[in-house]
Amino acid sequence: MPNKTIYVSDDDLPLFERAQALSGTNLSSAIVRALRRFIELEEARQRGLDEITVIVNGEGAHRRKRFLGTRLARRLEK
Repeated sequence: MPNKTIYVSDDDLPLFERAQALSGTNLSSAIVRALRRFIELEEARQRGLDEITVIVNGEGAHRRKRFLGTRLARRLEK
């Protein structure tokens, strides 16, 4: 199994520890998930896509939906 060593500054250590705790797995798994998401977003941006977030109202609750795409229209204010 390949082994990679990365430098983590003392200031960033709490970030890495929190990521590991939230992932529920080892730190390598948390880093891989973050790298996959980073690559997905950057490759989409290179293709001209943006990360778009819309607010959806449903049964009195506001939810945010996020996806990659191209904005076709802007919300019109009433």
